[in-house]
Amino acid sequence: MKSFWKLFTGIISRVLYTLTWLIVLSICIEKLDVFPAIVTGFIIIAVFLLIHVKFLLPKKWDFGRTKFVIPERIYFLILTALILVLGDIFWIYHVKTSQSGFEEDSLPFVIFGIIAYPLIEEFGFRLWLQSFLESKFNKIISIGIVALIFALFHKPEMPIPQLLSGVLYGVVLVTTKSIWIPVLLHLMHNACLLYT
Repeated sequence: MKSFWKLFTGIISRVLYTLTWLIVLSICIEKLDVFPAIVTGFIIIAVFLLIHVKFLLPKKWDFGRTKFVIPERIYFLILTALILVLGDIFWIYHVKTSQSGFEEDSLPFVIFGIIAYPLIEEFGFRLWLQSFLESKFNKIISIGIVALIFALFHKPEMPIPQLLSGVLYGVVLVTTKSIWIPVLLHLMHNACLLYT
């Protein structure tokens, strides 16, 4: 029972820390002008990476996951991500769930929507939470749990596309052993969605 509570608090704390960084970033975007918001946003990302990646490591941390690698089947990954983008577009336009707090032509919209949020989400959900879960469970269960949490908290009104994206990013992290490939796929995914 003690190990269950340790695992439960580990998952909850990592999710709450990640969401806190996302909320702080959103508040900065809403309350500050463009340039201070961008500077503050990148400071938040730097602090997030320093605290979460350097000081709160799981015991069985894989340091290779922070290195950039070129995956063997990059075209397959890009194609899969684009198929997920098409699924998102279908969901948005046919279920009518698209909402945005930004003006689409604004600089913060581009920088935060395409760069900052994917960075924090991938480092928080995938690198930090998934790596922690992999030290407790097998990789398939870890990917599933993180994808479910990602889907519920990231965009609850679009659970299926977000769940599939979460599974893709988790599988890519495990197979490439680099967080930067899911980050790049996530950046591309968001860029395609923001400009459709």
